[in-house]
Order: sequence, then structure tokens, then C-alpha cells
Amino acid sequence: MDPQEAQKLAAELEVEMMADMYNRMTSSCHKKCISTRYDTGDLEKGEAVCIDRCVAKYLDIHEQIGKKLTEMSQTDEEAMSKMSQKPGYSCKCFAKMKHILRFPVYANYFVCKKC
Repeated sequence: MDPQEAQKLAAELEVEMMADMYNRMTSSCHKKCISTRYDTGDLEKGEAVCIDRCVAKYLDIHEQIGKKLTEMSQTDEEAMSKMSQKPGYSCKCFAKMKHILRFPVYANYFVCKKC
């Protein structure tokens, strides 16, 4: 895959992820804040305040999770870089580490007992 194709794919994926987040946020905040009885055509003050807070919390948490995932990804990349630089580090554990790193959440828990 050439770099332009990869960049285009990454941009499409980012748009898809943002649309998914928006849809989940809208659905979640609507269920939480909007009454199932529609007495008026406009939002009531309490509903508007609830939606503002709900959206702010949702976006704040989304940002915190993004930062943590970025941090974990960088840590995993550094660990892989260190492992690949070690001379003779070609044991079975390294192959397992490569497999585990496809799932970065678990990579920090892997420790080679032999090396």
C-alpha cells in the first residue's frame, strides 16, 4: 500500500470513527436528557442544561481516552524498538510479543522470563 492510499484510508477511518462517536453521543444524551413525552416543540431549560453537560462530559472522556491510548501506543512502540535493537533477541518470546502487540492493551503485561 502506497503512502497516499494509506493516508486516504486513515482519513476515511477517522471520519467514520467521528461519525460513530457523534451518533453514540447523540443517542446517549437524548435518552438521558429528553423526556419521552413531547409536550412542547422546544427544549425545556432543564433538558438544554442536561444536554450541554452530557455532551461536555462525553467529549471530555473521549479526549482523555484518546490521550491514554496514544500514550500506550507510544510506550508499545518504544518497547518494540528496544526489543528489536537487542542483539540476539530472536527467541520465541519475541515472536509472541509481536503477536500480542497487535492488541496494544495487553502489550504492557508481557514479560519475557527467558531473556
